[in-house]
Amino acid sequence: MSPLRAFALTLSSLTLLALTGACTSTPADPPLAAEDVPDVPIGTRCTTDEECGGGRCEANACVPGRKCEGDEECGGGLCVANGCVPASCTDGVKSRGETDIDCGGAACPRCADGKACAEDSDCVEKICASGVCVPPSATDGIQNGTETDIDCGGGPPTNAPRCADELACKVGDDCVSSVCAPAGTCAPATSSDGVKNGAETDIDCGGGAAPRCAEGKTCSQGDDCDSRFCTDGVCEPRKAGRQDGDETDVDCGGTVAPKCDWDRSCLVDADCTSGACGGAKKCLTGPSCRVTNGGQTCGPNGNADCCRSLPVTNYPQQGGKTVYLDKYEITAGRMRAFVDAVSAAQGGAPDVKSYMSTRRPARWNLAWEAVLPSNMGPNNQPGVTYTIANPTPAASQPLSGFLYPGQDVNLSVRTQGSWNVSSGSFTIYPGIAQTFGEHHFFPEYTPEYAATHALNCSNELGSYGLGTYWLPAATIQAMSVKPAAEVPGKAFSQAVMDQRALNCTTFAMFAAFCAWDGGELVSEEVMQHVVGGRIGSAGNCTGGINMASDGSTACYSIWYEASGSTADDSGRIAPPGRIAADVVKIAATDEGWFDLKGNLLETVVKSNDRFDYKGYGLGYGSITHHRAQIMTPRHKGASFGARCMRLK
Repeated sequence: MSPLRAFALTLSSLTLLALTGACTSTPADPPLAAEDVPDVPIGTRCTTDEECGGGRCEANACVPGRKCEGDEECGGGLCVANGCVPASCTDGVKSRGETDIDCGGAACPRCADGKACAEDSDCVEKICASGVCVPPSATDGIQNGTETDIDCGGGPPTNAPRCADELACKVGDDCVSSVCAPAGTCAPATSSDGVKNGAETDIDCGGGAAPRCAEGKTCSQGDDCDSRFCTDGVCEPRKAGRQDGDETDVDCGGTVAPKCDWDRSCLVDADCTSGACGGAKKCLTGPSCRVTNGGQTCGPNGNADCCRSLPVTNYPQQGGKTVYLDKYEITAGRMRAFVDAVSAAQGGAPDVKSYMSTRRPARWNLAWEAVLPSNMGPNNQPGVTYTIANPTPAASQPLSGFLYPGQDVNLSVRTQGSWNVSSGSFTIYPGIAQTFGEHHFFPEYTPEYAATHALNCSNELGSYGLGTYWLPAATIQAMSVKPAAEVPGKAFSQAVMDQRALNCTTFAMFAAFCAWDGGELVSEEVMQHVVGGRIGSAGNCTGGINMASDGSTACYSIWYEASGSTADDSGRIAPPGRIAADVVKIAATDEGWFDLKGNLLETVVKSNDRFDYKGYGLGYGSITHHRAQIMTPRHKGASFGARCMRLK
């Protein structure tokens, strides 16, 4: 007989046996009704009765006999355990086709453990070994016993291991993942399924793939915990005074702790109060020092952080914070970083005015904002029209009194008797090109020399201009009234010029830059505290200091980079920190600030939000004639630089 033997003897076969008198010692089994004879092998894996071709599906395997609820449904047979069987399956003797008394064979119920069998399909547990039905095991290669799938799930007494994902289950304990989906199959472990599974050390946390565990949860190592500290199998809370959690430094950085101050460790910009994490994974003092040229090229050797800021010794705290003053003057490269950042934030346009209007810092004056550039220029910059009156409107009207002083203010500080301020309406065009180029913003002055004197920002032949902000030659030529051949532009590369201290820039632009860089333009009070009695007297290239009273004088022996062009003499302006002799300290143990005496004059903001300067930079003698202009945010000149102060 084949391994998959026939499920039942046919009626004709049984009749033939009776007529010939064969095996008459036992009564013949009554035949099953035709609809009770399965046409698929016993034991075929199934999920529904329909798959068993006239039999029924029990424990995911086909057995003979259709499903029933009473004997009357079985056509002369009996309904046993909700399945039709011949009457002989209950007569207490081993009849034809049975492998043991009332069990086995094609028609009768399966045999219990220990009963005789001919093949696996004769047994309840589907295992026939040496002619005897044996108990199920978790290694027999079939689903039996309490298993929910082949050799897995179900618990005792079979005690098979848990089932892998996608195998059949009834409850979560049947599954390796401890999750039995509503469809009756084991679901993969996730970090949101509400049970401890996979590599998790506690419910939905720890173990690497799941989020880290909160304090008090079970852990096996520090990395399982939000705090990164696991003690005696339990996650510690975050604690002050140590670097824990996702902090990048002690008590700062990451997603929970406050942002880190400059010079502390970071991974991304968001870790830092300055919004700038440098290449060395330290928070920069300001975002302007991301750049190399002008950002990391300061100091005597040209490799120092240009944003380094030093505490101002013995200066009163402001709002509970220590006042710091930047060690170096603002470089052209750092200002370029500001302009680029504004352009990126403003859809590609260097609209500094709009940018600052939505980001006004604690100390800000609308008079500063009014003359900031809103486009590149030189030809497409919207103009700013204003009125000059005599007497000048009160200082309480900042868009007139601060920005546009009239003849009365000029007379109060005038040193040149022929310089006058006309009343009336005027228009200026403070685009980026004009702000850093040869233009002045005082058309009300007569003669025009009263505005162009000591400006020194041109790049026309014979001008010996000192401006350090690199602009393309085409932009410079577009601003000039002279033929392009007479306006060669900058003689140095952008990389070289970006390293130099910045000049030829409006005081308003200095103030805007410092605000963006995380500080503010240094106040007159702080600067006076630092330099008072410490920078000596004026001189011309004396004491190793890069200072000269007139803008046309160069300190060749102290600092000079020849350009070979009469249009560009910016090589007289040193990169910040190059002049070793120009260091100021308050206390002997202080680190000290560079270039506070020479190189460029130091722009400061006064307590009334007007402007002034300190020091003896190049041209310090010539600029004294422009006092009325210097107090306004629209003034600029080749002699003026600036630096920022900060609170920490």
